[in-house]
Amino acid sequence: MNRLLLQATAVLFLLILSSCDTIREKREACPSIVTLDLSNTDPLIDYLTIWFFGQDGALLEKDTVLKENYRNLYNVKMKRELVECHVWGNPDTDSLYYCRKDIDATGETAMAEIVVCREHADIFLLLDGYAEGGAVSSSIACTTKGRMVNGDYVEKENIIEGVVGKGPEGKLLFRHRMIRQKDISAMKLTITSFSPDGLRHEHVYNLGEWLRSLDYDMNARNLEDVVIEADFSFSYFNITVEPWNFGEKFEVTV
Repeated sequence: MNRLLLQATAVLFLLILSSCDTIREKREACPSIVTLDLSNTDPLIDYLTIWFFGQDGALLEKDTVLKENYRNLYNVKMKRELVECHVWGNPDTDSLYYCRKDIDATGETAMAEIVVCREHADIFLLLDGYAEGGAVSSSIACTTKGRMVNGDYVEKENIIEGVVGKGPEGKLLFRHRMIRQKDISAMKLTITSFSPDGLRHEHVYNLGEWLRSLDYDMNARNLEDVVIEADFSFSYFNITVEPWNFGEKFEVTV
């Protein structure tokens, strides 16, 4: 009788061990629930596009979140692994925002706070002594044309045309919307004007050197704006770096 009891106990113990192994295997096969906290997103950003990539670079999930849902926690199920999360704000515009998070989704749940940073800056050109009706335009040449989903730079010549507006004290304003650049050394500012007799005059300046002399930080979390002031004879230039919301005081015609 005792032998039978011992044998029954051993069998029961083996069944328990087997059951534990089975449960563990099933739990590991279950997806991980990844939660993103988007609540710190600026409401001026209309929408976010979220991309998840696996360790092998394969796209796991892609989704769009509208600004009315930023206060809600974002949840998604995916296979358990280390995940790259790339979040872009306003990706179809020149007002870019970006955040990258490496998420350990090997457990049952994972949580990450997303704070997108300003990937663009405005470069303002203010011309003093401008005569109403005169013809003038401006552009900035740079070497980064865009960004890949994973944040890599698209290195290609890009010409940013100045958008005309009204600056303070009757000054003529041009706004150039620049995305984050991999290299600022080659950036050029071109101002084109026409004299009363119709002759075209082109003035080219090494904007990259100006920015470097100001220690402009192209790697800052949030890019700052740049203001270039000049008289219409282009005999002097004054360049300053300003907070990102500095341009709100200007009236720009888009």
